[in-house]
Amino acid sequence: MELGLSERGATLLDQVNAFMHSEVFPAESIYAHQRAELIASGQLHSVPPIVEELKSKAQTLGLWNLFLPSLSDGLGAVDYAYLAERMGWSLDIAPEAMNCAAPETWKSSPCLEPPNKNKRGLNHSPKGGFVQHLL
Repeated sequence: MELGLSERGATLLDQVNAFMHSEVFPAESIYAHQRAELIASGQLHSVPPIVEELKSKAQTLGLWNLFLPSLSDGLGAVDYAYLAERMGWSLDIAPEAMNCAAPETWKSSPCLEPPNKNKRGLNHSPKGGFVQHLL
């Protein structure tokens, strides 16, 4: 089994690296300051404005919803694993900024596929739940 990057995956990894170094890492101190202000004002669940700015930049660069093969030109799971690892270098900012943060990545993809009676998933099962998704 080949677990290396495809040509498309390597290109995207270069783009993610560039975005991380030019936008995300420099924004970490701004994020920390804005997050502290939000917490101090009682807004525990608000997203700092810098993240919203980074989301816009990521969308413009095509670094948005990379976990969805239909929106990432057929990017596979192995390629996405490399990208997710790199986004993890700035866990508070990068996955959110590229819309690849944890609940979206595994919950959304089955919902965006057309129903298939031969496939079980959260959106097709009356029982739902993670265990049913694995069957």
